Amino acid sequence: MTRHQYSAEVLRLFLQQPDTPATAKKSDWAVAADFYNQHIPLETLSYAIRLATLRRLLRDPDDALPLQPIRSLAYYRTVLVSLNSDELDPGYVKWINDKHAQLLSQSKITKPKPASKARLDRQNLALFDRR
Repeated sequence: MTRHQYSAEVLRLFLQQPDTPATAKKSDWAVAADFYNQHIPLETLSYAIRLATLRRLLRDPDDALPLQPIRSLAYYRTVLVSLNSDELDPGYVKWINDKHAQLLSQSKITKPKPASKARLDRQNLALFDRR
């Protein structure tokens, strides 16, 4: 898989999550390329994104103030580096993936529309062509 293919797949998953932007920024492409350069397996990164999303979705809204929207792919870096062996157990990974799919199919994810003057660069166009 090329760096561009890897980055596009990571950003596709990122942009599918609730509370994320409508389009990827240049800095998001840079973070995705950095993950590629660090040889982080796509499956591991995808799992970290799903895990972080589940933590946000399953959070008790009465426990704290509402969470701010996620503005960057870099948000998931903390989850990625803090993964422990229990969280990488195949049974737990399957549960996370299944629960993530279930919750996202039940909820309506609304995305902000890009500003009318926003310019989609070639990489973003390629990403949205894949959807």
